Formats: sequence, structure tokens, C-alpha cells
Amino acid sequence: MRIRIRRKRQKIQKLFLFTSTVYICFLLFAAVGSSYLTPYNPTTQNLNQRLLPPFTEGRILGTDDLGRDIWTRIVYGTRSLLVIGTVSVADCPCGGITDGYSGWSYRGGSWIASSCSLWMGFSPFPPCCWPLPWYPC
Repeated sequence: MRIRIRRKRQKIQKLFLFTSTVYICFLLFAAVGSSYLTPYNPTTQNLNQRLLPPFTEGRILGTDDLGRDIWTRIVYGTRSLLVIGTVSVADCPCGGITDGYSGWSYRGGSWIASSCSLWMGFSPFPPCCWPLPWYPC
């Protein structure tokens, strides 16, 4: 009985691994080949083609209020999405390693607890938001 449950779990884990791998590969392909996936410029406005519905005049997702192609804007947006995700994921281990090393070299004291609490409090927010709590109302 337990072997069957374990096999089902392994199949589900393999399915999740495959699905997430395909998704990440699609994002990488969209970021690298964005100019080949769509013939339109993401910033060019055409007020004559405002609010077109999907699949009209070669527009997969239609156009927005200013006549810009929505699919093009999504595909070109994956570049910044991948940069922001990579930087934020790489930043937390660097801060944690620095904080851990400073605590190890100091060897005890209340300074460690306060520095860890400070880092844990600020790590979910980007550095541009750090001065906001001290901004006078």
C-alpha cells in the first residue's frame, strides 16, 4: 500500500518537474527570441487600431487603448521579468551569507540578533522602499 502511494507521489513530482521545466524554457525562449516571435514594436502606438479584439489583423491578443499589440508587450516584458527574478533570487543568499559570516566571526552578543532581525525585516522589500517607514507623514 505504501509503495503505491510512493509511486503516485513520484509520478506527480515528475509531472511538476516536467511542467516547470517546459515553462522556464518557454520564458527563456520568449526572452531571447522576442523579436522573432512577433512582428510588432511593443512601444509603437496606432490610434486607428485601438481596442481590437483577439485574432484580428494578425494580433494574437488584440490591442490596448493606444493601439499597441498586447502579445508583443507580454513577450518583450519577459526580459525584464527574468532579470528581476534572477537578481532578487541571487540577492537573498548573498545577504544571508554575509550576515551569517558576520555573526560567526563576532561569536555571540546581542548585535547578532539585532542584525539578523534587521536583515529579515528588510529582505522582502527592494532597497528603494527601505526609507519609506522613516518618511514623515
